[in-house]
Amino acid sequence: MSQNRPSRIGFLLICLSFAGPGFGRDWNSPVQIHGRTPSSLRFVVIGDRTGSGPDSWGVLDRAIAETNRLKPDFAVHIGDLISGGSSASILKTQWDEALRHLDSLRVPLFLVPGNHDISNPAGRAAWVERFGVTRQAFDFAGSRFILLDTESEAPSGRGGLGPQQTAFLRKAARSGPQAGPVFIFMHRPAWILDGALKTEWESARPDSGSAPVLVFSGHLHILAAEKRGGIRYFSVGPTGGNLRLTPNPGLGLLQHITAVSFQGNEIRVEFIDSGRRLPEAAAFEAAERGLKTLLLLRQGRGEW
Repeated sequence: MSQNRPSRIGFLLICLSFAGPGFGRDWNSPVQIHGRTPSSLRFVVIGDRTGSGPDSWGVLDRAIAETNRLKPDFAVHIGDLISGGSSASILKTQWDEALRHLDSLRVPLFLVPGNHDISNPAGRAAWVERFGVTRQAFDFAGSRFILLDTESEAPSGRGGLGPQQTAFLRKAARSGPQAGPVFIFMHRPAWILDGALKTEWESARPDSGSAPVLVFSGHLHILAAEKRGGIRYFSVGPTGGNLRLTPNPGLGLLQHITAVSFQGNEIRVEFIDSGRRLPEAAAFEAAERGLKTLLLLRQGRGEW
C-alpha cells in the first residue's frame, strides 16, 4: 500500500463522516448514510484472525476472495485483526501488514475493535490515528447498523461499554428506521460474558418489538447462536484465528465467514467454510454442544 494513498478503510470512514474521518464528532448522534435504498441487502461478517499459526493471513486472504465473489453491499470485521502490543512501532508494522491484506477487498469495510486491537492506551491511540472512531451507527437500506467498542472500559481485562457508549447504544438502537431491522456488531459477546459488559448491555440493549434485532460478536473463536428475548445472537467463528480446540464443524469449531441477506421480511444467515454453506440452524445446534463446553473449559482456567 503506497504511503500517499489512503486505505480502503480510511477512505470509507471519510465517506461516511459529515466532519472528515471521524475526529471531533459527536458519536452520541448516529451517522446517516445518504444513498440508494435497495429492496435487498447483503453483508458479510469476517471473524477474528489472532492467536493462530503462520497461515492465518492465508485464511483471511481466502475469505476476502470469497467475500469479493459474493459481492455484498459491505463487510464487517468483528475485531482482533492484529496481535497488538504497547510499542507504537510494532503496532504500526502490524496495521500496515493488515491493511495490505484488506486492500484486496473490493467492497466497503467496517472495523470493530477487538481486545487485541486496542488492548491498551497505545493500541487505542494507533486505532484512532488510523480510523478515527471506535463506535458508530448508520442507516442503510431501511436498516440500522450499530458498531460497538467492548473495550471502552476494561480495567479488569473483561471488557465494558462505559456510561457514554451505553447511552449511545440506548439512543442509537431506538432511533432507527421505523420497523426496520437492527444489526449490532461487537467483539466480545456481551450477552454471554459476566461482568460490567453484560450489565451495561442488559441496561441498553434494544427491545425486539416488531423489528428484528440481530447481534454479532467474535472473541470466543467458535460458531454459536441463540435467541433471547426475541433477539438473535451470533458468536461467529474465526477467520484465520485459533480454533482453541480440534476443528469440528458440528461443535462450531471451523474457520468461516458469515453471510447475511435481507429481502422482504426474511433475514437469512449462512456460514461459509471453503465454499461449503452451513445454515443458521447449524449455529444453534453448535451452541448446545461446542459453546457450553468451551465456556466451561475457559472459565475453569479463569480466562474469562
